[in-house]
Amino acid sequence: MRIKFSRINFESECFYDCINGKGFIISDTPFSDIDKSIRNMDGPRSPRYGSTYNDQNEFADRYHCKCGKHVGAQFEGEICPDCNTVIEYTDVDILYTGWINLFPFKIINPLYYQRLQSALSKKNLDNIISNENIITSNGIIRKHSDIIEVKKSMLTYHNVGMKEFFENYEEIMLYYKQKRKQKADLIDSLIADKSMVWTSKLPVYSTVLRPQGVTTESYYFSPINILSVGGKLL
Repeated sequence: MRIKFSRINFESECFYDCINGKGFIISDTPFSDIDKSIRNMDGPRSPRYGSTYNDQNEFADRYHCKCGKHVGAQFEGEICPDCNTVIEYTDVDILYTGWINLFPFKIINPLYYQRLQSALSKKNLDNIISNENIITSNGIIRKHSDIIEVKKSMLTYHNVGMKEFFENYEEIMLYYKQKRKQKADLIDSLIADKSMVWTSKLPVYSTVLRPQGVTTESYYFSPINILSVGGKLL
């Protein structure tokens, strides 16, 4: 089966998840400093995701009330005195998402990076986002091209870096629209999708979808962990 990803606005998706109890902002390390088997509540391995196959109380934890203070199949059907909700079986929500927050910095959405390569060419995009500028001892940014003569083959927006690319996105894209007329329609769509091309939020999916484990000597994980950001499964 072929997996498809939808192109979405990570910023608005993050806000929606957090407001509606479908996600949280990752603001902590994966493990407790005291005991590596303890998953930090606000870390990328948070218990908020739900129990996984290697948790000691994996199935018992799935019987709980809304507040989570009363857990276990032996309480099924009873009313929690704290939140007044029924203690019942609740499966893990694999759509519950943790979010890495890079604000105020912006990066290119991984799914749009390939579209930018297609629109501008890989060489042009690499030249734009490269940043070889030098910061002097006085904190002044000296442009790489101020000292070293730029070859004629270098492009107009060579070496502007990610920050300037974002701040001058429309100007740069319109410049390449004139240079690559065969890609004009794609460039127009990328300009219209600026809020999705650039993001300060990255999703980290449920630990149920990212098999992993901790021993006294090591932390092991499935290769799928490397691919757990960059798009949202349909």
